[in-house]
Parts: sequence; C-alpha cells; structure tokens
Amino acid sequence: MPRQTWWDGWSVVVQLWRNFSWVIPVVAVLGGGALLLTAYLSWSRTGHERSWPAARQALLDGLVALWGVAVALITLVPGASPSAGRGPSVELVPFGDLVPLLTDAVHWEVPFVQIGGNLVLFAAGGLLLGLRHGLGAGRAVLTFLAVGVGIETWQLIVGGRSAVLDDVLLCVLGGALGAWAGRALARTVRHPAPVDPVRT
Repeated sequence: MPRQTWWDGWSVVVQLWRNFSWVIPVVAVLGGGALLLTAYLSWSRTGHERSWPAARQALLDGLVALWGVAVALITLVPGASPSAGRGPSVELVPFGDLVPLLTDAVHWEVPFVQIGGNLVLFAAGGLLLGLRHGLGAGRAVLTFLAVGVGIETWQLIVGGRSAVLDDVLLCVLGGALGAWAGRALARTVRHPAPVDPVRT
C-alpha cells in the first residue's frame, strides 16, 4: 500500500470543500434575505424602538433565521453530504458510525472535518439560542434532540440518505455546548461584573 502524504489529506479536504462550496452563495442570498426579513419583523414587534436591547433582539432573531437556512441547505438537500450515493440506511448503535470513521479513515482530515463540522454547525445555533432565549442545558438537549431526529428522519425518508444516531448525538452535544456558552455570555452582557473601587 503506498504511503499517504499530507498532500493526499489536503486533497480530501479540498474535495469536501468542493462538495459544499455551492452552499456559500445560496446561503448568502437566501440566508441574507431571511436575516433581514426576520430582523425587521422582530424590530417591528418592539414598535421600531431605537434601543440597544431592541436592536440586539432583532439581530439575534435574524442570525437564528440565517443559521436555520444554512442548516437546512447543508443537511436537508438531497445529495448535499459526503456520504451521498451510498443509499438509505439506518445506524442506531451509539458510536457505530463514529468509531469506524475515527479508526478506519485513511486521512485524519476526514473525521476532523465531518465531526468538527457537525459540532461547530450546531454549536453556532446553540450559541445564538442561548444568547437570544437564555436556553439552559435541559431545554438545549431537548431542542437539539428534536432538531437532530428531525434532520435524520428527513434525510432517510425524503433525501434517500442515511439516518445515523451518532449525528443526533453530535447535534445534541454541539447545541448544548453552544447554548451553555451563549447563556453564560448573555448573563455577562446583561449583568457585568462590578468594578472594584480603586484603592488610594
């Protein structure tokens, strides 16, 4: 078997990038429109109040809409997956997909991109929901469990792709971590730490 080089691994990353490069312009158009529309509607509900809380709420609502469009395009569009073309299947054994991905991958970049990409994608949503709604750990787990199950069910039934329990676990983990960070950040913004008086 020929020795694998760093260039082979980089080629894998480039191929993965090509598979998803179309997402960027589509998200820019659809997601940008969703962001502006949702932000405007959110701001309208406040009576077009010109204050930082109202602007912050409208911006976060718009960013949540943008994130939702990006997730839908990446996960729900048939064929928009590195595993597309393998045919529909179901994997309900915990870590039944992750362990082979980690141990059998020829290049470390493949599991790094796939696992890391899933975590980052849903952590971004958790962060936004934590900032906007103060989503706690329990609600974050339930929310992203529903999101993950919904995505996998759609992929299996409509997209003809695989439904994998590990993808749901990554969705829940990423979303919960993001929500925890977002809630902590929101508390810091709303209730900044008191400044100690300068001792003379």
